[in-house]
Order: sequence, then structure tokens, then C-alpha cells
Amino acid sequence: SDSWPARTQWNFDYFRARCGDCEVEVQFGRNSDPNYEINQPNLKRSMPFREYVDLVEGSGATNDFYMTANNTSQNRVSLAALWEDVPTIREYLDPASPDTGFFWFGPAGTKTPFHHDLTNNFMAQVIGRKRVKLIPMSDTPHMYNNLHCYSQVDGSAIDVTRFPALQQTNLTECTIGPGDLLFLPIGWWHYVEGQIGRASCRERV
Repeated sequence: SDSWPARTQWNFDYFRARCGDCEVEVQFGRNSDPNYEINQPNLKRSMPFREYVDLVEGSGATNDFYMTANNTSQNRVSLAALWEDVPTIREYLDPASPDTGFFWFGPAGTKTPFHHDLTNNFMAQVIGRKRVKLIPMSDTPHMYNNLHCYSQVDGSAIDVTRFPALQQTNLTECTIGPGDLLFLPIGWWHYVEGQIGRASCRERV
């Protein structure tokens, strides 16, 4: 993804100039809800994209607010101009597909709990860095899956005393930065934590 216009153009000022007046949906109050990902429908708030960009730029590390794939239904239209900066990876994706992927944008400190996706995905990092913990689908019996595609395991502080079967998993950890592309096979468990204020997109395969 090094050749994407987003790699050289995306920054806070560009976001404000390009889509600042657009109304976007964001999750707020994540710190007050330990099940923030499962309960995300109750945490949605609409606001001008410019105000959200200001909030991200001026904040310290926090998981309290985050724009994720769960906000895509509204943001896909509002932020359509940004997708011109991330062309389809033609070697793997169909450029004629109406599904342009998902836009994730938040400060350092954001956390996405252990879960697995229902499709193959590419995680493309544009700004900042993410720490990613991965566990293969074959280890699902040891992942304490409690609801749909979510795990009870806290990826930020894995507790093998509480969840001893985790010791039988093949956990891999990596850090991705600007220009990196990470393939997430269907069913693979992953936990993601923002290390520096971040913007990324995820595209289905």
C-alpha cells in the first residue's frame, strides 16, 4: 500500500479539508463499558468529521472513543472521498465490487478485543502503528468463545490462570506501521491495539 495516495496525503489537516463538514458516526463511552465491542450499538454518536479529527489530534492515549467498522453504514457515504486515496489491491480484490472496505480512525490506546472475522481481510495501515496478536482458527476450542465471534480473553493482559487453555494456542504477535499490509484469514482470532494515533482501512477478500 506504499503507492496509495493516502500514504502521502492523509493527515489531520487533509481530513478536515477533504471531509470536515461531513457528518460521521463514532463510538464514545467505551471506557465505561467493559463489553464496548458487543454493546457498540449503544455507544454511537454523530458529529462533524472535523470535530472528531480535532478530538483525535488533541487527545492522549485512550480507548474511550473510536471510529471502527461498526460505524461504516453511515461513514461509507460520508467519507467516500477518502476511498479515492486507497485504490483496490487488484492482485487480490475485485475493483468492480461495491464493498470498499472499512475505515478505522482513532487515537493511540484504542483496543479491539479478541474476535474473528467472517471473511478473509487485509488490514492496511496508513498512519501510526498497531500491535496485533493473532491466533489461528484451528485453536478456536481454546479461545473461550462466549458470544458470536468474540472471546472472553482480554488481549491486553492475557490471564492464563483464568484461561489456562490459552497456553495451548499458537499465538503470534506483530506490529504494523505505515504502508504495511496484514492478511487476516477467515476465522483467525486477532486483538489489535493502537500504539500511535492511527488511521487504517480493512478490505474484504
